[in-house]
Amino acid sequence: MSLDDILSRKLKRIDAISNVESVFWEHKTLNIHRVVLEYRPKDRSKKYAESSAFVRSELAQRFKCSWWRGMGFGVVLYTDSPPEDIAICVDDIDGRENPKGTWQWSIFVFSSSRVAIAVHMWANGYLSEVYLQAIKRFESEGYKMASYKKEKDKLMEFLARLHPLAEFTNVSRST
Repeated sequence: MSLDDILSRKLKRIDAISNVESVFWEHKTLNIHRVVLEYRPKDRSKKYAESSAFVRSELAQRFKCSWWRGMGFGVVLYTDSPPEDIAICVDDIDGRENPKGTWQWSIFVFSSSRVAIAVHMWANGYLSEVYLQAIKRFESEGYKMASYKKEKDKLMEFLARLHPLAEFTNVSRST
């Protein structure tokens, strides 16, 4: 299944660094830098922790995070079935800005069972629309879909109560 039409609305495919296993999409301006990685590991029996380490390593190697704009990213991971350690995927989603790149969301696509699981951080952002459209696409293709929102940590809850901002609202998607 291809998400090219969804991703191309907001991002540009980077063919120079894409390959069979990893396809990179990017949107970069003076004040915004967003990336989506579509990852199809050759060794589909990998543990999730290995895939997570690969994602962080690839992004650090291929993209620079600037102090004035940071970098936010999402990942679509295609495998045959859920790795045994899939529950730790929620730990990878950042609850606030990460100087190495803010992991905003992940979508796990298990082709053998036609199931997709999605995890999004609590805040809406530039890539949230891509995330929601991808979820709708998988549902329309007959995938059983489940989504989860990682809530704010205590500091962000406190700050959001002090100064509510539109981008601090929840992702408008229920499971």
